[in-house]
Amino acid sequence: MKRLTKIAATLPLLFSLALALLQLVYLYVQHALALHYIWDGLFYLMNILIILLALLGILPFIHKKLLASLLAGVLLVLQVVLFFFGTASTTITSTSPDGENIFILQQSKATGELTYQRSVYYEWPQLQTKLGTPSSKNYYWFLAKDAEYLTYPAKKGKVFWLTPDVAVFNYQTPDGSHEQFMRGYQDFAASNMSTFAPLIGTWSAADGTTLQGGGATYPLTVAGNTYTLDPTYAKVYSDQMIVFHETNGNAICALVVKDDSTLSLLMTDGQDYLLTKN
Repeated sequence: MKRLTKIAATLPLLFSLALALLQLVYLYVQHALALHYIWDGLFYLMNILIILLALLGILPFIHKKLLASLLAGVLLVLQVVLFFFGTASTTITSTSPDGENIFILQQSKATGELTYQRSVYYEWPQLQTKLGTPSSKNYYWFLAKDAEYLTYPAKKGKVFWLTPDVAVFNYQTPDGSHEQFMRGYQDFAASNMSTFAPLIGTWSAADGTTLQGGGATYPLTVAGNTYTLDPTYAKVYSDQMIVFHETNGNAICALVVKDDSTLSLLMTDGQDYLLTKN
């Protein structure tokens, strides 16, 4: 065998071994740290690449090339089938308007249940100097962990960015109800506060939208319709991020306090409003 042929065959074999080692490390990390590929099809795609590279690497060194090719073919077919039918979820992503943050959900194909994915980029801030900012174009290669399960499965939904640091997922449940899920990318923390102090006051927009914060309930008027926002039925993500619900659990709106005098409002129909404090 010519020296050049040996080199050409050894390189793909080494690459396949390196990728196989990477897959083993991934399986350990998945078990030990509960991290996984954001796109679960990547695991099978990597296996397909390993098989192809290994086949290219060993064929020049063996005599029973047909047997090796048949064996590799069977393994490839198995991985391709798993790639198309074994992936258990789809991925919903949205990048913030400034390109600095990404909102990621995994949705079960079988049940429609949703899980918010926290990328290692946000989980381990020390990696941010070494990793590029995740986006809808490169998120496939990032690891993530299941950070939060959404309350209901989704029939359909859409991501809205009320600020470059706050995303809201508006979605419809299988029974036709509406729900909203919020996620902030600043130093927002989940809270059980009940004072709703940042909302106290009178808020309004030029189109006639008004919110009267304070008291037992907060009257909200939007497009000629009046809603009663009851803090008892609110989900508080932080003192700046709140979703209000009706008594039956149906979401009404999401609110983000941008600063002391500005408030972003997103209704479940996707209409958003910017209110200022009077």
